[in-house]
Amino acid sequence: TSRLSKLTRLRLLLLLLHRGNDTTAGSLASHGRSIFQLALQSLCPIDRTSTFRKDEIGESVQLLQSLIRRKDVLTMSQKDLSVVMCCLNSVIGGHLSRQERRPVPLLIFVGCCKTLLLLVQRFGKQLYPCVPLMISVLHSVMNSCLHLSADENLRSYTSEFTRLCESLVAHREVYRKHVVGLILDFTNHLGRNNMPHIIKDALLP
Repeated sequence: TSRLSKLTRLRLLLLLLHRGNDTTAGSLASHGRSIFQLALQSLCPIDRTSTFRKDEIGESVQLLQSLIRRKDVLTMSQKDLSVVMCCLNSVIGGHLSRQERRPVPLLIFVGCCKTLLLLVQRFGKQLYPCVPLMISVLHSVMNSCLHLSADENLRSYTSEFTRLCESLVAHREVYRKHVVGLILDFTNHLGRNNMPHIIKDALLP
């Protein structure tokens, strides 16, 4: 199936998820697991040598957000939540692992952060067994911000990271002992002489 037709199917599914009636929701629920797997395939393709598909990944992230909002279409298990975070980490962290170490494009970055925020808002306590994985994703998000250049839209990146961190305050007793590594890495980067002041100012509260 062509790349264009796959994107078209994703857009149609999004439209149905947002506007469907009870009958449509029931029909979608019977295919919820397949829709979920379709979205994940674009985020974590089997062929790791494929090019970075900005549009396709953006559509997949939006589809995931719709599924997270619609528990009547898909009931997500703890395993599902872990898989979603692994895929988001792959998108954000995997882009940084490339030789040029460029942060993920803003559209994808914002989409991934909003997806993580939805997970915290709707599955806060279910995420407790997955805290190390959440910290790993946060580390990738933070590193994306730390590797921004001064001419990029800094506030758009850092505001999403800040909003995501603030969402964890309500769960601070669970996350408190796990964020030490994040804080140490953050302060280490801030102490580097080659970091532009504009990036430091954007990251500091």
